[in-house]
Amino acid sequence: MNFVMLVPIPSLALLLYLSHGAVAADGQWSEWSDWTSCSVSCGRGIRKRFRACNPAPGVGSRWCQGKYLQTENCDTTVACPVNGGWSEWNKWSSCSATCGQGITNRYRSCSNPIPMNGGRPCEGAPQESDMCFAIKECPRDGGWSNWSRWSSCSVTCGPGGTINRYRSCNNPPPMAEGKPCEGPKQQTRHCRASRPCPVNGQWSEWTEWSECSVSCGRGERVRGRACNQPAPQHGGLDCDETEAGELQILSCTATILNCPVDGSWSEWSDWGSCHSPDCSGSKEFSISMRQRSCNNPLPKHKGSMCQGVFLDAGFCNQPINCVVDGSWGEWSPWSCRKLVASRKRVCDSPPPSNGGKKCPGKNVQIHVRGEEDEEYREACGGKFPSDDEDLEGGSGIGQGSGDGIADDG
Repeated sequence: MNFVMLVPIPSLALLLYLSHGAVAADGQWSEWSDWTSCSVSCGRGIRKRFRACNPAPGVGSRWCQGKYLQTENCDTTVACPVNGGWSEWNKWSSCSATCGQGITNRYRSCSNPIPMNGGRPCEGAPQESDMCFAIKECPRDGGWSNWSRWSSCSVTCGPGGTINRYRSCNNPPPMAEGKPCEGPKQQTRHCRASRPCPVNGQWSEWTEWSECSVSCGRGERVRGRACNQPAPQHGGLDCDETEAGELQILSCTATILNCPVDGSWSEWSDWGSCHSPDCSGSKEFSISMRQRSCNNPLPKHKGSMCQGVFLDAGFCNQPINCVVDGSWGEWSPWSCRKLVASRKRVCDSPPPSNGGKKCPGKNVQIHVRGEEDEEYREACGGKFPSDDEDLEGGSGIGQGSGDGIADDG
């Protein structure tokens, strides 16, 4: 609703006064108009009403006193829509993988403010993802390459040669504690040349050791052998003198009780791992130790003790790791030959580390036919292999078997 405020025109009032001779009166307010509509369609606004100075004052009279406009707050019955707003992003999460490639995420919520009363939701995604990489690589087991071609025969004449082929654990190589390839990396077969060969000389077995050369104290024992198993023939080579020759000499100590034997130190051991009060892996002030024993030989029969200390310590400053003692893996299958059955095991479950102890005992077990027939027969599956046959775990595998070399525990 529109209102017009009446303003007196002095010239017109004067004319009326002069023409009628009336006494001029003060201005008077009209009644208030109705309130206007609320200024907003939702939430809180204001509304207004007006009045006019009517009749207007005469000449020389006072204008209406007070305000011609009133306002007041008004509330609609409809709540205003509130559009949603995103919160701040939170921190990136930990990588989803403990090794290799993974995913990290961060999140936000539509709560700043929450959409209300029909307001629009937040635009965009509440989550962001990114690629991440763990500190260590994932374990990967090793895989064998293809076998190589067979090599040439190892001899140019006569029987007794071998041919070999190989493969490598590189398809792929084991990584990050992945398992190594299982099985042999080499295969061997027997081969024969087309012409006979000269016969090279071979050493006989060693004789028994002789008695000690002295009755007390330190002396010598000797043993010998001959180049006759077989003797060299047809231009064959003599026995190899570099392999201990025909004679071996061994130090010995007489057993008479009243012969004094002075003690002598063994070699120093290797320096041990650094040790600290805890095993946290932190880099702290720590020590390493080595030792030796008075057993080379032990003092006997009132002989002098070793002079000096048996334990030596030194300072070191490096990361400290826990000691891990070695433990044996499973025994391999029995490998059976004409006179010997053997099997082996490896100190890898786990291997010793950080100064840990080696596995106790031997890594090879052997049964000799003739001395241990029952154990030999049981190991070879109840069989005795023939002269031209080998057995592996009690099953014949012919001339294609591969032989490994036993490792020390």
